[in-house]
Amino acid sequence: MFGNILLVLSLICYGLLANLLSKPRPSGDYGVGYSYAYLYYGVGFVFFTGLLAWNMNANHCFDWVLRYRSGLVFLGWIAFVTMTLWSLEYHMAFIILHLLVFGSCLYLINVEQSAEVLTLWVKIPFYASLLIGLVILGAFGKTRAMKAIEKIQLNSRS
Repeated sequence: MFGNILLVLSLICYGLLANLLSKPRPSGDYGVGYSYAYLYYGVGFVFFTGLLAWNMNANHCFDWVLRYRSGLVFLGWIAFVTMTLWSLEYHMAFIILHLLVFGSCLYLINVEQSAEVLTLWVKIPFYASLLIGLVILGAFGKTRAMKAIEKIQLNSRS
C-alpha cells in the first residue's frame, strides 16, 4: 500500500516536471516562479522516487538482482533521477522509457511471484534506464570537468 502511494506521488511530481519543462522559460517575475516550481517539483520527484526505491528494496522487489542488490538499487535510483531531470529538459522522447520503468515498478510492487518468474518486460526497462542514466551521468560529469578545466586554463593565462 505504501509503495503504491509513493508511486502515485512520484508520478504526480513527474507529470508536473514534464508539464513545466515542456513550456518555454518565462522571464521576469514569472521566471522566478518557474524556477521555484522547478525546484519544488524536482525535490519532490527526488524525494518520492528515493523513498519508492528504498521501499521496493526493503520489500524484496529486487530479489532478481543477485549480487550487491542495495548498491545497485541506489546506483540505479541515482541514474534514473539524473536521466529524468536531464532528459525532460532536453529530450521529451525519453518519456516512454520513464513510463515503462514506472509501469515495471507498479508490477513489482503488486505482484506476488518469485524472482525467477519475472518476465523480460519487467527487467529490460530497469536495465535500459540504468544504462542510459549512467551514460547521461557520465556525459554530465565530463561536461562539468571540461568546464572546470577551461576555467582553470583561463585563470592561469591572466
